[in-house]
Amino acid sequence: MAGLFLCTFFQEVITLLGRILRPFFGKKRLFGFYSKLYNLSLVGMNIGLGGNIRFSGEINVMSYVKAHSSGKRPLVIFDVGANKGQYTTSLLKFFEGTDTEIHCFEPGHETFKTLSVNIGEISSVTLNNFGLSDKKSESVLYYDKAGSGLASLYKRQLDYFNIGFEQSEQVSLDTLDSYVEAKNITTIDLLKIDVEGNELNVLAGAAESLANGTIRAIQMEFGGCNIDSRTFFRDFWNLLHKDFAMYRIMRDGLLEITKYDERLEIFTCTNFFFARRQ
Repeated sequence: MAGLFLCTFFQEVITLLGRILRPFFGKKRLFGFYSKLYNLSLVGMNIGLGGNIRFSGEINVMSYVKAHSSGKRPLVIFDVGANKGQYTTSLLKFFEGTDTEIHCFEPGHETFKTLSVNIGEISSVTLNNFGLSDKKSESVLYYDKAGSGLASLYKRQLDYFNIGFEQSEQVSLDTLDSYVEAKNITTIDLLKIDVEGNELNVLAGAAESLANGTIRAIQMEFGGCNIDSRTFFRDFWNLLHKDFAMYRIMRDGLLEITKYDERLEIFTCTNFFFARRQ
């Protein structure tokens, strides 16, 4: 109750300050100040922290999935873009003692070797050395160095970070729909997607699973890589919002997004969560 009061109080203070400071808005000499204030606000909204599982709030998604489990069958989780196994390792710790199946997808050959070593031979984890997209194909994976967490099916422009994408390799891709049919999977409790800009194509390859209710929840990272793939949060909103409640992942819980707004188009690492409406 006290927290709600303080939140309301600060909102009123900010509104009042806005009226007082209006003559100082849009001034060249204050651009640096507002830029720093904007950057601070992004961090305050948990934007830019999505890549660190310890601080991102992703544990709240795991808690949601666990709370909404019937317990009558194994939980099924897809880690699409597993990289070296950081997220899967967190899943194994969180769901320890729970009947859970994890399916990992990592197309990079050297990265997959590291993933295999990090995860080891665990009966509840299936490791797949291919990626998911909108069709079964061979494609090119670009990266700055072997095992990079930035590896993408798009040759990203990151020269302004002094990062070059000059290395590449041929990788295999399949669709989620094809995979679930082959594995006879009827429910995916959580589909986690971190594929550096190819998220919309992964969902295109899951069209049937989305339509028939196989996918119960989705966690997705959105950020600078979506500039390279020319995808927007509005694309995901249009595709999912009728069937899924949509949330920002915050450090202390899930914050529902009730309507689309252009200000959601912030290309800095942010985690979103989509839960199928009951």
